[in-house]
Amino acid sequence: MEDFGLLEPQEENGLFASADAHVVRLMAAFEEARISLEDVARGVSAGELSFPSGLFLPEPVELSETYEGLAGRCGRLTGGPPATQRRADRAVRQRVATFDLSSAERDSFVYGKAAGFTELVSGLVPWLQRRHREHAVLEYLVGVTEGYMEERGITPRQPKQPPAIAFLDLTGYTTLAEERGDQAAAELAADLASIVQEAAQNHGGRPVKWLGDGVMFHFTDPGGAIVSGLEVIEQTERTLAVPARIGINAGAVVAQEGDYFGRTVNIAARIADFARPHEVLVSDDAKRSAAVADVEFELVGDVPLKGVAKSVRLHRATRA
Repeated sequence: MEDFGLLEPQEENGLFASADAHVVRLMAAFEEARISLEDVARGVSAGELSFPSGLFLPEPVELSETYEGLAGRCGRLTGGPPATQRRADRAVRQRVATFDLSSAERDSFVYGKAAGFTELVSGLVPWLQRRHREHAVLEYLVGVTEGYMEERGITPRQPKQPPAIAFLDLTGYTTLAEERGDQAAAELAADLASIVQEAAQNHGGRPVKWLGDGVMFHFTDPGGAIVSGLEVIEQTERTLAVPARIGINAGAVVAQEGDYFGRTVNIAARIADFARPHEVLVSDDAKRSAAVADVEFELVGDVPLKGVAKSVRLHRATRA
């Protein structure tokens, strides 16, 4: 980026300004959206583009500890990753119940841990708000810049092969965990991890994150996402005997710190919510961008999805 003229070190010490961290994240988001940094640099040098991050994003805040340290503190306070105050309180009380203490001593111990958790949340919430704002701003800048570059002739409008996002949901996972216990659920999750990792990698994708009873994937090619989705459905039901469903969408995404954000991701998640067990449902954008053999598509229709302004045309993918 320095060679392209997108970053310049400070004259007095040769180091980069801390605010340049935002520029680095923005350029990484451009690359993920398949916007050439050479084209961006050409627009900047011609005065057609500029990225005054200080106008949009605050000066990066130096944290007093690493994320690993924060995760460790969460574990010490709650005995596991906290999701809510209620969950943390329950986790602490369950552990304290095993201690050889009087009722008064147990209450005192729980109250002390609750105070520590409250202090942790008070510091964590502002950080989460800052990061959410940064994600939203970068997502906006990527979309606006791409439009500017086409309008101003910096880069020609070219057909792109958009990436795809897929969500897998195990429809029986919660019931299994309740009926058979946490150990059975953990074993199921481990087996699922092996299946999805292999199926995704075989078709140019990777699991991005685990969502309790499902997985989010990123694929460089919508066709790979569809074929991989069919394989995952078949493998999970054959190996794990648990019904699964998948929703797939294609389009521009914003990449940040190994995760993906934006409208494409949100719609893919909603499609998975709409799908029935055993189904691989695909948006019209994903179907049109996929060049796959041995796959048939059945029109489902224009479906209203929760949180999406317009209906989304969906297709059911099956083996030919």
